[in-house]
Amino acid sequence: MPQFCPQLKQNIETIKTLKSELDLELSKLEELFKAFKNGNHSTSIRTGDNKAKAEFKKDCTELIKKIKSLKTNVNSNIREIASRLEESPKFILRKDWKNIYKDWFGKEVDFSGMAIPAIYDPEKHFGLFVPTNISLGEIIEAMEKKFTVRIKNVEKEYFDESSDLKIIDDRPPDKSYAIVFNNRVESDEAIGEFASGLKRDGINGITLKERLLMEIFYFNKTGKHLDIKQSTLCSGSRYDPRSVPRVYWDSTRLIIDWCGDGGNDDYLSSRLVVAL
Repeated sequence: MPQFCPQLKQNIETIKTLKSELDLELSKLEELFKAFKNGNHSTSIRTGDNKAKAEFKKDCTELIKKIKSLKTNVNSNIREIASRLEESPKFILRKDWKNIYKDWFGKEVDFSGMAIPAIYDPEKHFGLFVPTNISLGEIIEAMEKKFTVRIKNVEKEYFDESSDLKIIDDRPPDKSYAIVFNNRVESDEAIGEFASGLKRDGINGITLKERLLMEIFYFNKTGKHLDIKQSTLCSGSRYDPRSVPRVYWDSTRLIIDWCGDGGNDDYLSSRLVVAL
């Protein structure tokens, strides 16, 4: 992760120092004009005292030059702060997702006010933004424009009237959020357990929507796919108490499949929510 915080702190301290100097010089210039206005220099200047005029002009010129120099330094430090902020992982993550929602879904989504968990590190984590106004149907439709998606073993009753999958998630449906998972191609080996066991142990797992958005994020970055050897058990989602979605890449296509609540094998594991 870029170590930008110490430099930002230094820039801010520099700006504070420059601002104090700038305030002092502005005060000097103000006093100079006040003295002129009150008559301290006006008589000699009005009577044609060239020496007084020259001194007054010199004082003003020097002060204005110093003020301009201080202003330039302040602006330079502000630009550097802006540049460093643009290099920050959280700024980049917001920008990446803004572009994804625009390019993949034609949506303008503003994540500027959405908090990203402090633990987020792009070297270790996937960071996902999940807005309320995105449906599973929209996600799958957007994916199908880039690669093949197959939903296996699904009857009509799995879909609602808008052809969206009728899935119940652990996340509130009316709240946008940012969420962090481990940065892994395969699902988390450490929690290879059936869905009901994860619930029982209080382990918060990935939802189907999050797993599909993770696929888009990874594909958008690398042109590659997740879960090419194993499959992700989306333990944060249910169609019904006994039916849990799972996702994997099967050579040439993305598969959304279903397994029982007690399903467990060596190739199936969930993805642990690192932070929400």
